[in-house]
Amino acid sequence: MSALPEDAKAKADMARRESRCNLATVLIASGQAESAVPIFKELAAQYPEQHRFIFGLARALDVAR
Repeated sequence: MSALPEDAKAKADMARRESRCNLATVLIASGQAESAVPIFKELAAQYPEQHRFIFGLARALDVAR
């Protein structure tokens, strides 16, 4: 299997990142905020320039307590 072209890899990474963020957001909305915490922690660590992941983590932590 050949490697993805760089732009395809970037698009796949973005889709994966956005899917994880959406999952964590749905978990919070469905009363499972404690399950969203590790997802947002991982996203915030991998993408510290994306403040929305830090805000998502804060929201998940707040709702989970």
